[in-house]
Amino acid sequence: PDSLKENKANNKLYLLPFLLGMLGCVYHFIKKKNDWVVNFLLFFFTGIAIGLFLNMPGNQPRERDYAFVGSFYAYAVWIGLAVTALVKLAKETKQNSFNTILYGSVLTFMISVFSMTYLPGSAVIKTSLMITAIYAILAAALPALLKAISSKGTNERLINIGAAVLCMIAPILMANQEWDDHDRSKKTLARDDAKNYLESCAPNAILFCFGDNDTYPLWYAQEVERIRPDIRIVNTSLLGIDWYINQLRYKINESDSIDVIWRPDQIIGDKLQYLQYMANDKVPQDQYYPLYDVMKNVIGNQADPRFLPINKFKVPVDTALVRKNGTVTNEDPVTTEMLFELPNRIITRDQLIILNIIATNQWKRPIYFTSTQVGMGLNQFLRREGLTFRLIPLKSNTDVNVEPMYENMMKKFTNGHADVKGVYFDEENRRHLYQIRQSFADLARELLARGKKDSAKAVVLKADQLIPDTNMPYGIPSRYEMHNRASWALMEAAYGSGATDLAKKINAALNKDFDQHLEYFASLGDMTKQQVESVLMNYSQQKYMEQLQQQQGGQPNRQADAYLSANLSKNQAGLAVDILQLFNLKQYVKRTETDYNPAAKDTMNKKLDSPLLNLNPDTTRLMKPDSPEAH
Repeated sequence: PDSLKENKANNKLYLLPFLLGMLGCVYHFIKKKNDWVVNFLLFFFTGIAIGLFLNMPGNQPRERDYAFVGSFYAYAVWIGLAVTALVKLAKETKQNSFNTILYGSVLTFMISVFSMTYLPGSAVIKTSLMITAIYAILAAALPALLKAISSKGTNERLINIGAAVLCMIAPILMANQEWDDHDRSKKTLARDDAKNYLESCAPNAILFCFGDNDTYPLWYAQEVERIRPDIRIVNTSLLGIDWYINQLRYKINESDSIDVIWRPDQIIGDKLQYLQYMANDKVPQDQYYPLYDVMKNVIGNQADPRFLPINKFKVPVDTALVRKNGTVTNEDPVTTEMLFELPNRIITRDQLIILNIIATNQWKRPIYFTSTQVGMGLNQFLRREGLTFRLIPLKSNTDVNVEPMYENMMKKFTNGHADVKGVYFDEENRRHLYQIRQSFADLARELLARGKKDSAKAVVLKADQLIPDTNMPYGIPSRYEMHNRASWALMEAAYGSGATDLAKKINAALNKDFDQHLEYFASLGDMTKQQVESVLMNYSQQKYMEQLQQQQGGQPNRQADAYLSANLSKNQAGLAVDILQLFNLKQYVKRTETDYNPAAKDTMNKKLDSPLLNLNPDTTRLMKPDSPEAH
């Protein structure tokens, strides 16, 4: 796809740093084995050994190359020694040159093979042989060239200049290819994202965050730039540690202390690390019990509590207070109690402290979360007011609180210079930006549901202005198609609000990305795009029939998955989930286009698409980038 082909991170280094490093490594070994051992040990223990020790699984939420950066420095030494190797080889005997070529070729081949084990065997061998041949040619030709221009190696000055010029090609190429996607001089997304989180909160709030991507920028924004010092940031990853819990007992910046119920001696060390729900026959299990009383007087009065006798709780609600401080709207049907049930039998210390804070807060301070992945039966009591989710004492029929969310996003949000041409945003950055784009789309959808078409149009136009497609294309590959899903949601809101030009622009970008994606997926199996689409359509129709059989109480024949496996190549089958997600999303985008633009309707395609569009769609609910679902 063009979005990947033209991406600034699509760098071409032509193997030069790798091959020069191989040359320097082998020559170093031949000439000074003791020195080579020292550098190799640095390379091994800061690279390969760390990989073996950590034993990281294959699927990681982001690149982990920073864990091995020490080995990069060691390899850079060998790249530098390639200059010395070329100078020496231009003067030395053929035996040294032969050994350098031989040993280097063997090493290059082995490394190449191990680097491509995920490819078919024949492709690995062919590619590895090609890389090895390139190394051998360079290791033989470059010293020969230096010898030729230096009167058979007698003119040392020419040799030195020539070797330096030849080896400078690599760093010059690296700077040329990689500068644009490593330049962060204008990128302020981490800081701006933290500001958006903080500005999404009401005054004097308590904000629970979950991961390092949230926490460090939030700390920076508060402590360095003094943005919203009234908010207490609580990191749930640290909330299971006694010293961190004890810090909550003190006022920090302009944020008052927090009552966590239990004394420091009750949570020290491994005390109250977790509680296991175990029903007590003497306690009725069909009733809801006051959360504060249970934590204070039941758990808090035990010397070493291990079990939780009940899992149903209630939190009293001062209806006048929650309406006055904006926790709920005037239209919300608030009751005097919030009732919830713990879904799991084990509840850890960090979760217990969250419950304690909720119990002692008594709705006096706003409580927010940076993600919906809260658990403990509380997810259904969350409602968005920007990028954050506010705890409310009722199960709302919408996850958007329109008035504060509109105020926050339209007047307070910033974009990390996403509107400045030339600023590069990598995959991790894009995940945070599409979260903002998705939030604008969801706000516009809710406004449309309330009949506020003009406000919805202002929202989608603001989204396009804040995060234009210059640096953040509307159609681009991403995990689970989340980026394109956000674009589709904005496109649908743009059509509904009358921002037709924007909707058509997004639709064109999405369809271009979908078509190029399918072309690529088709090429993996020597198929055409039309053949792949035909296979996917037949699979979708069979899957739909299986769902119908199951809904009617019958036993589905389970032939759809077998059909798909039989009609996709091995390479395509490995990407089947991605291909299906892309294809399904394409159909939903097509349906949205025909719903709002009847002139674009294709009767034949509409007929073919209809069974697919009746399948249970993948969720389009907003997910935080670091949440488990987003991985």
